[in-house]
Amino acid sequence: MTVLLIGYDEHIGNSFVELEQIESAVIDRGGNPTVIHCDDWPGESPVTSSIKNGVWEFGDTTVHTNEVTGAFHVGESEFWPTLPRHLDSFKQNPVGSFHTHAEYQTFFRDLYFRLSEKGANLIPDRPLRTPRKVERLHRLKEANMQIPDTVVTSSGEIITEFYEEYDRAIVKPLSAPVRLKEVTEEELEKADFSKSAPMQVQEFIEGIDIRVHVIGGQAVAASQIEKDWVAYEGQNEENTTLIDCGEVGEVAEQAVEAVGREVGTVDLIRNPDRGYFVLEVNDIGRWGFIEEKLGADVSGAIAEYLLTGSVSR
Repeated sequence: MTVLLIGYDEHIGNSFVELEQIESAVIDRGGNPTVIHCDDWPGESPVTSSIKNGVWEFGDTTVHTNEVTGAFHVGESEFWPTLPRHLDSFKQNPVGSFHTHAEYQTFFRDLYFRLSEKGANLIPDRPLRTPRKVERLHRLKEANMQIPDTVVTSSGEIITEFYEEYDRAIVKPLSAPVRLKEVTEEELEKADFSKSAPMQVQEFIEGIDIRVHVIGGQAVAASQIEKDWVAYEGQNEENTTLIDCGEVGEVAEQAVEAVGREVGTVDLIRNPDRGYFVLEVNDIGRWGFIEEKLGADVSGAIAEYLLTGSVSR
């Protein structure tokens, strides 16, 4: 049983240990992992898809889609043009570099669509760089999930009114891999919204930040992080603890189901007076730290899903 793992060695200075964790878990369960690192491209090593033979080649690695049982794919984000390793090429030849990266991104997307047509078990179940954040918030609201008040707009007037109503608000991008930040009165005064793109503005909710990993419709790990500002890359053994999935796991499972998925990473806040708020449902979120340092087993659940299409827990 071949499992295709598409990722990268390092992303914005962070090693992607999760790929190695899944690889080991697949081997432990009798599978055959094939690993492709997208940060090898653009580069000298060629990529090829033979329509005649149904074969995909990535340098020295050959993939027969008929033999792939499951695939884990986060490598597409490596072709995002704002990553530091791409900046020089974009400065020297912006149009040509944009075209090159778009073509690589399309090549990997088409591989994923091909695997989907062949019935492979996929995580995520579609290309990563189509986040659909706005659509998912609407679906969560329609499913009566409790979410912070949110508006998506490019209007400076609406953002200012929203900020004045709640005193504290969070701004998030809709697609780019950029961290969230808090709205400030000073930034609102300086901002030129005539050139602004649509953005997600969300009510700030006080409470404990929780991340739940749902695989095959089941909550398999939950952790809470206690710090002034949550960036999951900044987790350590002092601010992060594993918690029982229990009630929060049920909320996360409902959220993943509400957006029509079996797999997702759900970010929530537990407010002592108002209960659980679902901030967003991600296709897949980082878990390397809680597995390596705290003993969670997200990779095992992912490997099981990729090999069998379900999780027996």
